[in-house]
Amino acid sequence: MRHHRYQEIADSLRRRVEAGEFVAGGLLPSEADLVARYKASRVTVRRALEDLRAEGLVDSRQGSGWFVATDPLPQNLGRLGTIEDQLDHMAGYRAAGASHSMVAIPDVHLDGSIEAFGEVIEGMHHP
Repeated sequence: MRHHRYQEIADSLRRRVEAGEFVAGGLLPSEADLVARYKASRVTVRRALEDLRAEGLVDSRQGSGWFVATDPLPQNLGRLGTIEDQLDHMAGYRAAGASHSMVAIPDVHLDGSIEAFGEVIEGMHHP
C-alpha cells in the first residue's frame, strides 16, 4: 500500500505532539516553517494538518496559525451558564484565595456547538 507524503508528515507531527514537543493549546510551527522542515509543498503540509484536525489533535484560527487542540469543555446550548458556573464545573477548580484562576473562554462554532478553552488570568480571585 502506498503511503502518501502528507500522511508521513501527519504521522511525524502526531509523534511530536504525543512526545510533548508541542503542548496543548500551544502553537505549531508556521506552515512556511513546516514546508521547509519537511521539504514539501504548502498544499501537502496543509493536507497533513487538515487530517490532524479531523482527528481532533490540532486546530487553527485565522491569523493565529495552527495549534495543538485542548480538551473542550462542552456546554449545552439549552443551558448556557455564567463563567462562574463553568468554572465550578471544571475538574480541579479550587480558586478561592488563589492568585491565578482558570477562566473558560467560550468558542461558538458555526454548527451551533460551544467549547470553552481555559486561560490563566493573573491576579484574579473568586469569592
